[in-house]
Amino acid sequence: MNDELPFSSKIDLWLLIVLMSAVALCLWAIGENWQGIVNGNWLLGLALIPGILVPLWLLGSLRYFLSDETLRIRCGPFKWRIPIREITAISPTRSPLSSPALSLDRLRIEYSQGRAIMISPEPREEFIRQLEFRRKQATA
Repeated sequence: MNDELPFSSKIDLWLLIVLMSAVALCLWAIGENWQGIVNGNWLLGLALIPGILVPLWLLGSLRYFLSDETLRIRCGPFKWRIPIREITAISPTRSPLSSPALSLDRLRIEYSQGRAIMISPEPREEFIRQLEFRRKQATA
């Protein structure tokens, strides 16, 4: 079983609204200032582009992948590889701290000498079942 199982992130509606509002606001600002951008104030347009691309990149790329040996997380430009054998605990949390998760319905994954990451895989119960199975296999 060397294939990776992909899981997407659960997405809270309020967070989706915030991210899409940021995109819409930047698009509106570009539209309102289009003449100025075209006539030389291109820095304004350039400054607004990340406000469009980054939320869309995060929404489109956030995935979790389970293999026999690794939990791999991809979120925009960020990537994590966590060896399954180093995972020491999995617990539910609603912590609002920054993490590669689009929901506050999260799992805290503790690993490798006190490190932790919070994720929000969907479907959650299947992810836990698959991860626990792999943890047992890694320690056997």
